[in-house]
Amino acid sequence: FEQEGLSSAAGGVRVSDRPDLAQFQCNGAMGAAKAAGKPPRVPLGTARANAKANALVAEGKFDEAATVYREEALRRPENAVLQQNLAGALARSGQMEEGLAAYQQALRFAKGPAGKAGVLYDLGNTLAVSGQLQPALQTYMAAMLLNPEDMDARHNYERVLRELQEQQQQQQEQEQNQDQQQDQEQQQQQEQQQQEQPPNQEQQQQERPQN
Repeated sequence: FEQEGLSSAAGGVRVSDRPDLAQFQCNGAMGAAKAAGKPPRVPLGTARANAKANALVAEGKFDEAATVYREEALRRPENAVLQQNLAGALARSGQMEEGLAAYQQALRFAKGPAGKAGVLYDLGNTLAVSGQLQPALQTYMAAMLLNPEDMDARHNYERVLRELQEQQQQQQEQEQNQDQQQDQEQQQQQEQQQQEQPPNQEQQQQERPQN
């Protein structure tokens, strides 16, 4: 219900009045649908589809999960949570370009700074995992600007920053080693050339035997 922008109170669960049908029951769908101005099947159907796809993600079935998310997102393109989950499933199934597009849709419809920060946090994680450290760093920073209290974004920002600095240091060391190797090779070539040069005239006269 919160994913639909509705009160979480609508999701209250209690022991069922009809134990022959179900052990528990939730009676908030009608009230939530009335508050949203939508038929009760709309938010309930989206929640079910989202839960089904989430279960597929937990099983590592990212392609199947993306299919479920996409089908529901086509019906509910304004649902930021669906778009965000679709983006993550697409990225994890190797469809990075489509995943990034879905993240943009999620950002477009996310509600409030906290909602947008959550999308940016997930996007930063996706970029970091794919090795795009500099864009990930910038994305985490954007998330922290929207939600300074997001300790997870701060932690990941610092982790990626350290990793990026280590990569830069390794690259500098490799470049230094390459420069040193080139200097050594040039010196060896010069020494070899000097050894291969014929003796000059003065050396030849000194070495000519006397009659």
